Amino acid sequence: VIALAAAIIGGVIAHLNPEIVLLFWQIITLNVALIVFNLIPIPPLDGSHFLRYATGMSEETFFRLASWGIFILLFLVNFGPSRALMGTLIHWGRLPFGILMGVIAKIF
Repeated sequence: VIALAAAIIGGVIAHLNPEIVLLFWQIITLNVALIVFNLIPIPPLDGSHFLRYATGMSEETFFRLASWGIFILLFLVNFGPSRALMGTLIHWGRLPFGILMGVIAKIF
């Protein structure tokens, strides 16, 4: 929602101050990055609940995995290929907001 609001507001005020568009682009990027990070399917992140229900994982198995979740998460964040994958997902996730901001900027 914040990324969508930033795209709309950034598009509307783009003609007033073109440099302000960079601020709204950073807001969009940050919010998309938070979405991508939070959907990683490792406890304690929200994506782990999707994984649990999609695989039919028992509560006991889920809590056993959750005890190691922070270590797995730290490994993935510092592992080059997974960081590259997250960067790619962030890039593709923010494109629709950038397109929307550009379209709105042309209208106003």
